[in-house]
Parts: sequence; structure tokens; C-alpha cells
Amino acid sequence: MKIYEDQAVLLLYAFTALLYTPPDTVFLTGLLSTIIYITVNSKPWGPVCRGILTVLFLAAVFFYPRLFCFLPVLSYNLLLYEDRIGSVLLLLLCLYHAHLGNIPLLLAQVPGCAAAVLLKQRTSQIRSLKERYHQTRDDSRELNLLLREKNQMLLKNQDNEIYTATLKERNRIAREIHDHVGHMLSCSILMTGALRTINTDPSLGASLEQLENTLHTAMDNIRQSVHDLRDTSIDLQDTLEQLSASQTSCPVSLEYDMGNQIPSDVKCCLIAIVKEGLHNIAKHSNADRAVITLREHPGLYQLSIRDNGTLEKQSCVSGMGLHNIQDRAHALGGSMQVYRDKGFQLFITIPKERNTAL
Repeated sequence: MKIYEDQAVLLLYAFTALLYTPPDTVFLTGLLSTIIYITVNSKPWGPVCRGILTVLFLAAVFFYPRLFCFLPVLSYNLLLYEDRIGSVLLLLLCLYHAHLGNIPLLLAQVPGCAAAVLLKQRTSQIRSLKERYHQTRDDSRELNLLLREKNQMLLKNQDNEIYTATLKERNRIAREIHDHVGHMLSCSILMTGALRTINTDPSLGASLEQLENTLHTAMDNIRQSVHDLRDTSIDLQDTLEQLSASQTSCPVSLEYDMGNQIPSDVKCCLIAIVKEGLHNIAKHSNADRAVITLREHPGLYQLSIRDNGTLEKQSCVSGMGLHNIQDRAHALGGSMQVYRDKGFQLFITIPKERNTAL
């Protein structure tokens, strides 16, 4: 819009020519031609079309010197679009008419041409400032997006570290309970049994029996608590990485995309399936590469174990191992699919909301 404002000012300056010349057909034709030139020149049609329009306009000025009153508008456009060829042609045209004696007509356009130069410089500065502003704004948005992404990664890493520390602490507590409290309860049960054996006082028999039953109940509760702690403290990703690293028959890569809140029964099922799948690869496949992929979706868990072994050495595709895998998946309401295209693949899906009737 600033360019149109500048050209409108310069076009108004052209009307000063009416102070010393009447508005005849040549002036009106030049005015309309200038307006058309301004309008068409602003379209993104490339320098070729712009050069053709400039040459036509200069040719009209060559034959009708009175059109020099529109020289500031033409100069502004040549400077704005950095048209060097048009500027040279305009300079030659001015020298030619000066040689013909039209110097007063040319001098009358000097203030307008000076205004065109100043307006072009100011417009260029505004353009440059706008470009810098947009560039700064875009850089700021990009930086904000990068910072937001890094913050999310930091928060995710922090959550993973907290989750790992929690699992380690649960394992430590389970070991402490098993090694110390469980050991002391076992000693107490043995001592109580020994006392019952050597006891000769009938009045103490019922009390010793009740004490032994209480200790057995406490021992069972301790064992259940330790079992629950160990189940919930399983680090699925770490366990699968260890299983992948321990596979000696072929390199195994792990692609893991799971959350932290995974039920313990699902963890145990996935670990057992991966163990069985890697055992089958080592026993029945001549694969030189295997991939384990785990992904969590909004409604289900997915496990894929695939290798690039040949079918001849994977003849045991309906053995006990696959039946065990299928039974484990079905126990959690899931399913198993087997693919034998370009290798061997097990595809397991386990829904998050399971029907207990299955």
C-alpha cells in the first residue's frame, strides 16, 4: 500500500503541468497510460513484462515530450524495481530532448524526480524494517517452539528418572523385607514350632498354636507384599534391553514406545512372550537380524517380533512355543498373528480394557 501512496503523490505532482499547458488529449492519454503502467507494473509478472511496458512508455515520451510531466512516476518505478536498462534508456531520452532544446520542460521535473528518489529510499527502508520484523518474529516463534519441545523432553526425562528411581526403591524395599523381616519371621515360626513340640503345659498349647498361626499369616502377607512389590517394580524397557543384548544367535534391536503406567500382568506377559520369541529365533531361524517393537496406543498394546530368517529353518511354526505365546495373549484378552513374508514375524495385540470372561 505504501508504494501506491508514493505513486499517487507523484501522479498529483504531474498535474502541476496544467499550470502552463492545457489538458488536451495528449495529457489525458498520458495520464491514463501512467495509471495503467502503475497498475500493471505492480503485478508479479517478472522483469520481462515490466521492461516491455517501460520501453513502450519511453517510446510514447519520445514522440510526445509533453508526457515528461509523468517522468517522476516513471523514475520512481525504475528505481523501485532496480531496472538499470530502463534507467539508461530514460537518461538517454532526457539527453536527447535536452539537445533538442526542451531543457525548461526537463527542469520542471527535477523536483518531482528528487521526491521520487526520497520516496523510494523511504519505502525501501520501510520494506527492510518490515522484513527484519517478520524475520525476527519468525525466529522468535521458532525459538519458542524449540524451547517448548526441549521443555517437554526435559519433563519426560524427569518423569522417566523419577519412575526409574521409584522402581529401584521398590526393589530395595522388597529385598529388605524378604531378607530381614522374612528371615526373622521364619526363625520365629521355627522357634514356635520347637516350643510346641517340647511344651508340657496344656495351658500354653492353645496360645502357642495361635502364635504359630499368626506368624504363618504374617509370613504369607509378607510374601504377597514382596511379590506385589517386585511385580510393580519391573522395568519393562530395561528388561527387554537386557534380553535383546543377551541374544547371541543374531543382533536384536529394540524399538520401544510405551508409557510408564503398564499393568504388572501385561509386563510379565510381554517379557515371557519376548523370551519365547527370542528362543524360537535362536533355535529355528538362521536370521542375521531381528527387531522387537513395542508400542502403546490409546486402546491397546502392540508387540512385534520379526526376523529375516528363511522359512526352511523356521519349520516349527506350530510348536509348543507358539501355543504358549498364544495362550498368554489370550489370557489377557489379546490375539496373536503370524506372518511369514520375507522372514518370520509375531504380532501380538493386548487390549487395555479386558473382558474378564475371556
